[in-house]
Amino acid sequence: MALDLFMNRLRESGTQQIRTPLSGDKIYKDECIFSFDSPESETGLYVCMNTFLGLGRKHVERHYRKTRNNFYLHLRRIKKELPVEKKEEEENKVTKMAIGVAGGFSVDCGKKYEYEEINSLVILPEFASIPLPNSDLPQMVKISIAAVLSADSAARLEEAAAMSGTWDGEKRAISRHAENLLQLDTGDRKSVV
Repeated sequence: MALDLFMNRLRESGTQQIRTPLSGDKIYKDECIFSFDSPESETGLYVCMNTFLGLGRKHVERHYRKTRNNFYLHLRRIKKELPVEKKEEEENKVTKMAIGVAGGFSVDCGKKYEYEEINSLVILPEFASIPLPNSDLPQMVKISIAAVLSADSAARLEEAAAMSGTWDGEKRAISRHAENLLQLDTGDRKSVV
């Protein structure tokens, strides 16, 4: 039923409502642009397949009414705690003030959590859901969904841009005194071996 609804809406709107992100497109898939909803929230995050804006459940209907974009990628991530065995706890007991040696702090603590990703394509205003992956979807839609899922998020791109030109996470500014600093030639040439 949801797949039939999807195909009907796709025929009505054409393919303008589902775009494949290009290299310059920002994809907001970490957090809602209006609230703090994320894929780990109870209702997940809805990413518009045209504008690539991430929206929480409270804001996705307003976005639909404003833009008339029907298709959203619903991202849901469920965090599950992994059971810790009693034997492992006893082995990991710290008796020395050392890192990475027996009796010391363990470098490899192991995973404490496991994440289950549940993605679906949602058609608004009905909130009809098509679980992903789905082989019945058109190839163009599959490519677009795969590109959104594999692309770096806008937050990660901004972080990378902020870190460029830095060393140790700190921006190095050129002093006004260093601009005209004269370097004297002493004649000594030392080589580093």
